[in-house]
Amino acid sequence: MASPATKKAILDQANNAYGAGNFRAAAELYRKLLKLEPKNPGVHLNLGKSLSLSGDARGAKTHLLEVLKARPSDPTALAQLSTVYRQLGRMDDALRTSEKAVRANPGHAMTLWSRADLLRLNGRFEEACELLRPEAEKPGADPTLVTMFAMLCRRFDGVDRAAQVLRALLDRSDITTTARAQAGFQYGQLGVMDSI
Repeated sequence: MASPATKKAILDQANNAYGAGNFRAAAELYRKLLKLEPKNPGVHLNLGKSLSLSGDARGAKTHLLEVLKARPSDPTALAQLSTVYRQLGRMDDALRTSEKAVRANPGHAMTLWSRADLLRLNGRFEEACELLRPEAEKPGADPTLVTMFAMLCRRFDGVDRAAQVLRALLDRSDITTTARAQAGFQYGQLGVMDSI
C-alpha cells in the first residue's frame, strides 16, 4: 500500500508533465496512480484528458466514462468526452454529449466553449454565437470564451462589434499571455485599422 506522500509525489509529477504539454508521460504517471487509487474519478479524469491530448481517443473514452459513472454531471468530463467523440468521428455523439454538458453546467466555460466549437464545425454559427453571448458579455468572462464569441459574432453583429469585444478583452489586466496573444491574433484578423 503506497503512502499518501508517495501518491502525492506521483500526482505532482503527473500534473507537472501535463502542464508542460508532455501528455504521454502524464498519462503513464496517472496510470501508475490509478493502480493505487482505481476508483478515484479525479485520476480517471486526468488520465482521460491526457490520453485524448496524446491521440488515444479510445483509451480516453474508457476513463471519461468511468468518471461519469461516479459524477454524471462532471462538466470537464462531459466536455472532454464530446471532444473524444469528435476525435473518433462520432459527431452526433459529440453534439449530444456537449448538449448534456451545457444543460448540466450552463455557466461552465470549458463546457460552453466545447459546445460552441462543435456547433461551429457543423455550420451552426448563429446557435454557437447565441450560446456564448450570455457568458461572454459578462465582466471578467473567460478569455478563450470571449475570443471565440468575438469571432462568431462578427458574422451577425459585424466586424466593429467583434473588434469592440476583443479590444475590451485586451484591455483587461487579468488575462494570461497566451489568452492575450490569441485575442490579439484574432483582432488582427479582423482587419480593423486602429491599434490595439
